[in-house]
Amino acid sequence: MRPMYETQGDLNREEALVDKLEKAWSCYFHKLPIKYNLDYIIFKNNEPVALVEIKIRSKDMDYYDALGGCMMDLHKWVAAKDFSAVSGFPFIFVAQTSDGVWHTTVNDFTKHSGVIYTGRKDRGDKNDVEPHVTLRKDFFIRTRYSSGELVNV
Repeated sequence: MRPMYETQGDLNREEALVDKLEKAWSCYFHKLPIKYNLDYIIFKNNEPVALVEIKIRSKDMDYYDALGGCMMDLHKWVAAKDFSAVSGFPFIFVAQTSDGVWHTTVNDFTKHSGVIYTGRKDRGDKNDVEPHVTLRKDFFIRTRYSSGELVNV
């Protein structure tokens, strides 16, 4: 079995972002069990309305754009595509970078910036290098913090 690299600090940062998104979008994020390969399902008025994957990154969006775009593991992309196809819910990819919070709603999973083979090599885990789907900056809507609240730019 593969080790989990997500730390409590990672989970705390994700939870802090979710709190802000829930307020900004007037919804509730329900954490999905790990077997679904996605982070959350969003509820509005007690009804499920969207699927969400969140990435917290330390660099700015231009840095990731220079690499081909913000990355998501291909297996998560396929899980989102399948879950979306079965449920009819849109998929929202949220990326918090050093220069803001970005999100994109995906309805057509064939529209992306490419598939690359990359990953971390500093942990000695050969399974860290795998296919990723990339989404360039122009796929995303940028949000910013204003008095602790998220607002669209």
